[in-house]
Amino acid sequence: MLARGVSAFGIQATHPGEATGEATTLAQTRPAEYTEFQIGVGCRTGLNEGRPDSVSCGGPVMDWLIHNVIADMYGPSFLLVYSVIALVIITVAYWMVRARDETGLREPPPVPSILNPYEIAYLRGGENEVIRTVLYVLYQLGFIQGWLKARPLVERADGHDTKDLTELEERVLRSIHQPVEVSDLFQSAPLGSDVEELCGHFRHNLESDHLLRPDHVRHAALRIPLLAASILIALSLYKILIAVNRGLPNIGFLIILTFLSLILLWKVVGRAATARISDR
Repeated sequence: MLARGVSAFGIQATHPGEATGEATTLAQTRPAEYTEFQIGVGCRTGLNEGRPDSVSCGGPVMDWLIHNVIADMYGPSFLLVYSVIALVIITVAYWMVRARDETGLREPPPVPSILNPYEIAYLRGGENEVIRTVLYVLYQLGFIQGWLKARPLVERADGHDTKDLTELEERVLRSIHQPVEVSDLFQSAPLGSDVEELCGHFRHNLESDHLLRPDHVRHAALRIPLLAASILIALSLYKILIAVNRGLPNIGFLIILTFLSLILLWKVVGRAATARISDR
């Protein structure tokens, strides 16, 4: 097999050692002719390019993907470059999200003569803040009573007429048919859905005054941090695949740095993209 393989390169030998020695001598004395040896189908290794361990398959495109500035960069240097790239991407993404909200350039809306506490609560924190405000009003009116133990509890008080309550207050009161923790009311999906529906006119007024960002604006802004995260993950996976392909197991620091970059991206850009309150 060895003699047959060597003869394919034009070297005739009958002894394995002789064939190896002659092949080495020819490679040294005739570098122009033996610059590249064919390995398999479509793969080649460069002996005179300063990369004796490099193998390229699939032509110049695949060779560029495997051997470029990023792929050939050493671990510590790449970690530094990745950190700089992550900071640049996060900064650009943050300013792109802020640039989509142009309400901050407008004058503040006029303050109404009569303020609705539930509308202010909805502006501040959505349906959960409205539920919190309703509980306070019901407590002040004597419809519920509460006490502090390990966790705050509320209980419905008997002997009160509910005809003067608003529809929103009556809906929250109906959910307290037994002693219940306040946190359970916040986590109740049916109650939250009903309160959100009853606050529809609040949301419409606030969006008309450009104090709340509409859902379609937030969804569009959310695409920016998702795109930024995709770029960071793709760059990290690319370097990890290159390292694994070359038998380099030291990828733990890159994985940690990627997670830290994604966390910072969400805290800085993600929260700005999903914010309910506009800059106005």
